[in-house]
Amino acid sequence: MENQGKVFPRSNSAAQVVEALEKHLLKLGVRIKYQAKVDALIEGWGCCRGVVVGGKELKSKAAVIATGGLSYPKTGSTGDGYKIAGKLGHTVTKLFPSAVSVTCSDPWIRERDVQGLSLPSVKITLYNGKGK
Repeated sequence: MENQGKVFPRSNSAAQVVEALEKHLLKLGVRIKYQAKVDALIEGWGCCRGVVVGGKELKSKAAVIATGGLSYPKTGSTGDGYKIAGKLGHTVTKLFPSAVSVTCSDPWIRERDVQGLSLPSVKITLYNGKGK
């Protein structure tokens, strides 16, 4: 455990935490939909009983909608999750920054054995073929 209350796996790999959570959820029979734009909520009994994705209703006993935060709207983190939570009657607590993993398949990552390395004050520039 680090001084700020953060806990990391022995491997220092955030991806392993995600893999472990996915594996456990699938074992429990949870359906996971990635990159699915939620069109609407199906409300009932004071909570979310499902979602509408691409015009199709996905009903459930409960729903977890992971939307990301409000850190950088240009990347898609628009804060929609807070709006959804508020619509369902939830209270949004104080927001704070968090560390995330960046996945890169370039060979130099493996060649230099830098996977799982935490670096302070790092700047990343992404190019999409048309520019930054």
